[in-house]
Amino acid sequence: MRIKKTEKLDLISGTYRSSLSSVINMIAIAPKFIKKKMIIAIGEMYDAVYPIASDPKSISTLSNDKLDSLLSEILIRLNDRILQYIMEVMEGGIYPISDYVTDNETDDKGENIIAFTDEDIDGMDLYDRINRHTNNFKLEAEAFIVAGIANKLSKNQVVDEWIKNANKPYSSELIKEAIKSNEYEATNLKAKGFSYGNGVQKSSLMGLTLVVQDSLFRFYNKTLNDSWLTDGNILGWISIRNSSFPCQLCDSESYIFHPITETFVSWHRRCVCLCVPIYKDMI
Repeated sequence: MRIKKTEKLDLISGTYRSSLSSVINMIAIAPKFIKKKMIIAIGEMYDAVYPIASDPKSISTLSNDKLDSLLSEILIRLNDRILQYIMEVMEGGIYPISDYVTDNETDDKGENIIAFTDEDIDGMDLYDRINRHTNNFKLEAEAFIVAGIANKLSKNQVVDEWIKNANKPYSSELIKEAIKSNEYEATNLKAKGFSYGNGVQKSSLMGLTLVVQDSLFRFYNKTLNDSWLTDGNILGWISIRNSSFPCQLCDSESYIFHPITETFVSWHRRCVCLCVPIYKDMI
């Protein structure tokens, strides 16, 4: 059933669109935080590699258990900080917005956040999905570090090179020359780039950004649904395409009524569709 546009629906949609804009603005700053923490991590990784880099071209983290352990400790700290950031934004940013727009006061915020981060999606919880991309970052950073040391670059120069190419790391001239030489044992240089199968970003920064932003957006929509379940006057919800970019899936779902027992989180990754409650007197 498709819900017709009415003055009441337009009014409710406007209120929820304003709140969603606040959420999107909050989500938009996540990449800056993630990149800052990754910059710290690649500097620490350089410090771990440099003392054993008398022959940087021969270094391969995956064949050096001691080095792999040192880098893994750095990545565990990175994982923990990113997960902590997500949970802090959920409690201090998402909940105030969703509670305001639904005129609700959520009591069990901490329990709900933990349940959400522990949710199994395709065999992985949120920490696992973060870790998937930081493992990508380990090999990405290794490539920059060993190629940088081989070319007598300082730690700051290596970090700057990664920063310049973080969105497309294998477009770096340093990395392209290292791959072309075919002289390195580092996994992502020896493999001439790499492939982890479908769905894994070649840029670890882009991959982590997608995980964080998608999680925050999905959590916001879940908090709305949780609040609506406590309101006996709300029968369900509709979604409305909120992006300026055409999307066949989002357009096909717009204004279609879904019962309150169904939960909307998103139609696809990077989905920013507006979710609006439908009251008894609107059907």
